[in-house]
Amino acid sequence: MAITFGAANSGAATIASVSISLTIASGLGRFLVAQVSALEVGGAGHVTSIAWNTSEALTQQILQRSTTGSANYWTEIWTLVNPSAVSSNVVFTFDGLQTGAVGVMSYQGVSPSAPIRSTAGADGRSVTIASAVGDLVIGSAVDATTQLTVGADQTERWSTSDSISTWGDGSDEAGAASVVHSYTGGAGAAAVAAISVIPAVEEGFMFHYYR
Repeated sequence: MAITFGAANSGAATIASVSISLTIASGLGRFLVAQVSALEVGGAGHVTSIAWNTSEALTQQILQRSTTGSANYWTEIWTLVNPSAVSSNVVFTFDGLQTGAVGVMSYQGVSPSAPIRSTAGADGRSVTIASAVGDLVIGSAVDATTQLTVGADQTERWSTSDSISTWGDGSDEAGAASVVHSYTGGAGAAAVAAISVIPAVEEGFMFHYYR
């Protein structure tokens, strides 16, 4: 079963709790991804929880900070296996006032028991991740000043900034043994993170549902 994209939405994060609406269609191997690209303000603004449909908690997979220019910028990726197929909100909760961007994306055809093959992150706007043919690489990035442009093989799913031009971006691309997941942006602080997501077919998931 190939991994297929469902829907995406995004918004600016300027308060301690941000809600992003999304509709997740019914289907096999549902998978929800939430991404944060942000600037720490006064030692606060870190994510404390992300939830779908009020009570379905997402799990953090990776957080990557910038290390050049300013370590106060970061991007992170959270996921949820088999989210309820409804129209609802993804609620991001922070430990203080926040500035940055958040995005959410839904997919189908993802392995239900072991969806993540690998994670990778780097300072800057490019990271190499171990993946596999049939996987889907999903990434996010933060840029301190400039709207990001995704790499040639990537499909952009969301791009948003806050009022002080902290830009976030989320995209995906086909897996291979090794994948360079990249963005272009400004000359200031930036960070990038990625996960390689395993399709359901690898574990006989499709046979389990259709026999």
